Amino acid sequence: MLSRPLNRPLSLSLLRGRWTGLAGTFAALCLGAAILTASALLLTSAGPRVPARYAAVPLLVRGPGVPGEENNFAENPPWSPETTEALVRALASVPGVAAVVPYRDSGPYGPDGGAARSGDGVRVIGLRTEPGADLSAVRAAAGRAVRGAGDGTARVLSGEDRAEAEPAADARTRWIGMQVLTAMALLGGFVSVFVVASTFAFRVVQRRREFGLLRVAGATPRQVRLIVYGEALAVGVVAAVAGALLGAAVAPALGRVLVTAGFEPASFDVRLTPPPVAGAVTAGIAAGLLGAWSASGRAARVRPLEALRDHAAGGTPMTRLRWITGGTAVAGGLALAVASASAREDSLVNAVLAAAMALIMGLTLLAPVTLPPLVRAFAWPISRTAVGMLAGRNALAAVRRTAATAAPVLLTVGFTVLVTGMVRTTAAAYAMGSPAADQAEEDRLVWLFTLLLVGVSAGYSGLAIVNTQVMAASARVREFAVLRLSGATRRQVIGATAAEAVLVTGIGTTLGFAVAVPALLGMRAGLSQKAGAAVPLVIPWPAVAAVVTACLVLAAGAATLFTCGAVSPRRPLFTRSGKGA
Repeated sequence: MLSRPLNRPLSLSLLRGRWTGLAGTFAALCLGAAILTASALLLTSAGPRVPARYAAVPLLVRGPGVPGEENNFAENPPWSPETTEALVRALASVPGVAAVVPYRDSGPYGPDGGAARSGDGVRVIGLRTEPGADLSAVRAAAGRAVRGAGDGTARVLSGEDRAEAEPAADARTRWIGMQVLTAMALLGGFVSVFVVASTFAFRVVQRRREFGLLRVAGATPRQVRLIVYGEALAVGVVAAVAGALLGAAVAPALGRVLVTAGFEPASFDVRLTPPPVAGAVTAGIAAGLLGAWSASGRAARVRPLEALRDHAAGGTPMTRLRWITGGTAVAGGLALAVASASAREDSLVNAVLAAAMALIMGLTLLAPVTLPPLVRAFAWPISRTAVGMLAGRNALAAVRRTAATAAPVLLTVGFTVLVTGMVRTTAAAYAMGSPAADQAEEDRLVWLFTLLLVGVSAGYSGLAIVNTQVMAASARVREFAVLRLSGATRRQVIGATAAEAVLVTGIGTTLGFAVAVPALLGMRAGLSQKAGAAVPLVIPWPAVAAVVTACLVLAAGAATLFTCGAVSPRRPLFTRSGKGA
């Protein structure tokens, strides 16, 4: 048994010796924390703001009602000229009020009060207080004065409550932005946590031989777990903090993009507050520990001598917990897809996203069962050649590696099909009852919405595709050397690796469609029910084909480039230690 005081030094020494291999997990966690931080800062900054024109006025008098979704963002009607006259006279007599400023759509009336007598467009009246006046007392007196003037429905606002006086156009834009940011935060958070956890788990699985040697040397299962947790915590803290700083740095620029695109009003700006940053750091570290926990448990349970064989290429038997969790997630995802048919319009997008996320988790957990039939089906057309047969056999034998490299493709294609299909199908439903004049602006916002969501999910997942391919290929240097010694040419080794990457991309694409289509069908049923007519399911196939092609190029390109370096003619097949060079 290894002594307890050696646990921490041993973990740190292993970490220093494996820094090149940990680069992939660091990159995944750093980018994931950046996405979480930026999304959280944007979302927490998207609340109502006091309009700039009212910032210098401590008290506002406003008519009843607030523009919102429930009233289709209709602006409150202005007061009549007689009511405006009465309110101005009553408010001017309130103790502590220095000036009464009636506002119209284009700005406040002049100090002479001449324009105020017309009452045209006056919806808000500002009150400037005298120096040293008690604001709460003035507010209470103003409320009594308003009721005495005959308008018992008007409200006196102060502090942050003045945000209720924002124009209806700003309220509508902010509501649209909140929908975009909510979906982006939900989608970005799930993709980040999923990729980080799966990357950490894949990294631990690649080192099962090393952990087997530690077991032979006397390490207990608990000590193996502590080593894995220590490495995950050390890498996680550094990467999460770096990612949080990166996300905080790019969030203001993303905020300006939202304003330019029309998803936020011109007054929107990103507020850098500690809670979202701290939450993103905590979530990133927790995702890394979660991935390490799932894999370290498997490594710690393996008997010492059994762990010495090549587990990196072996399959993982389905445990009872994995069956139950995976089956429950798939059943829950299908149930959410069906339930989205009757979801409210404001919660329809979140219901569809939740259904897709549950299906992704379920299919990932059931990968040892779902992948082998898919591998056989996709490998059959190319199995007649030596390169194709080798690629198929490798993908079938290394189920964990195939699952890890297919997961980012599943995410990328699945969310691309889901988001583009969701947005296009929703646009088709709204086009049935929208005036043609409004359709151009709706189409512009729809496509910008699509680009934002696809950019968050597909952009990060695309980097994860390259990351996992490089991590997988880096652990196969010894395997490549054995193939060369067995008679395979350099071109055949490179071709087999590229073919396996293409095979994995095809499998990930198939699973991506399996995730997206049920959720889209549920959404279409809900939209058809609300529209009272059949809504077509619209999937922009050119955009989906472009993303699939990009996944194929990224996966095959990364695998080919790394393999070319690993089997370079100038590189020895084995080092003096007997490991692949």
